[in-house]
Amino acid sequence: MDAARLFALGLRLILCLTQILLVRNAPMQPLRNLFIIAIMPSGESAQTWLEKGAEAYANMRLDEAGQDFQHAVEVDPHSAKAQLSLGVIYVFQYQNGVALQSAPLLDERGDVRPLTPEEVEAEAEKQRAQIAEQNATNGPSAEEHLKKALELELGHEQTMEYLAALYFWWRDPATAGLGPRHDVALQMYTRIAEINPRHRFANYVCGLIDYQKAFNIIRSILGFPPGRLADEESRRSLRAKVGPLLTDSAANFLRSLEIDPNNSDAMTSLGHVSSEQAYIAESTDESARLTAEAAEWYRKVYQSWEADAKATGQPWPPDEDNAAIIFERAPGNPPTPSFPPDARFMVPPSAPPPPPGMGAFTIVHRPTML
Repeated sequence: MDAARLFALGLRLILCLTQILLVRNAPMQPLRNLFIIAIMPSGESAQTWLEKGAEAYANMRLDEAGQDFQHAVEVDPHSAKAQLSLGVIYVFQYQNGVALQSAPLLDERGDVRPLTPEEVEAEAEKQRAQIAEQNATNGPSAEEHLKKALELELGHEQTMEYLAALYFWWRDPATAGLGPRHDVALQMYTRIAEINPRHRFANYVCGLIDYQKAFNIIRSILGFPPGRLADEESRRSLRAKVGPLLTDSAANFLRSLEIDPNNSDAMTSLGHVSSEQAYIAESTDESARLTAEAAEWYRKVYQSWEADAKATGQPWPPDEDNAAIIFERAPGNPPTPSFPPDARFMVPPSAPPPPPGMGAFTIVHRPTML
């Protein structure tokens, strides 16, 4: 028997033994994995599945894109790009899953009618259940694949952005509010800023998280008044609790302005910080100084909007006779990172809008006084 025939016979024997061992579930894991990949009906590589998933995503077929990225991970679990792509799909599914999906209720004439107290509670319970479900399914799946992608490619900026965004937007089932994982988000955004000091929004979000913590502490005081605290001891206690948070918050907002001098969200947030500091200031003079500082930041924001309107040919003010811009002492919204990898994707239209109450300003219209 010549060498060629002997080699072919030996190869056939190995394949037969492999099939037998697979059927018997024998402990030959590496060889079994190779065999399974070899006999996959489609025969596509991980890169092929990634390209299919990217095409499906670009056409807003998110479920199909998720299946394609899942196949890519199965073929090559050590592909950082495959783990990242699948993780991002789970991020969007988490966002969509915690958003209110209920249609408005209509009256007999087809007009939207207000909810009854019972219906309001039913909707709240529905949302709590949705959030709890997402916190147990899509949220952990997104975290798992994004963390795996980061292990495979340490310091990858887009992966860290999405992981940080997942932690930032994580919700509490009991209250439907943000914040349960803000400490982890802060760590991730801080790491992003350390790796890339010129990052477009990492410093801003760090400031936002610190400010939100201080905001919540101050608002938790029983009988919170609209003006400055009269009780000196209360002010002293609050300064000890939130003073460092407000200082760090302002420093981060200022760093973000160094990177983007036209960041009106950072300017608005600096006005909010100064307002909070004025509220708990040690003296009347200090409170007045900080209040004037807040007003100056708001004036800069107004000027920024005016310049943007003129540059784009929009009317300014929006309604010269009866429009007023009211600044709320509430944080703005962090931007959403773009979809990876190596392509320009749109945020899916099914992704929910930012939660209410997080806007940095509101434009309201008042009747003209004659």
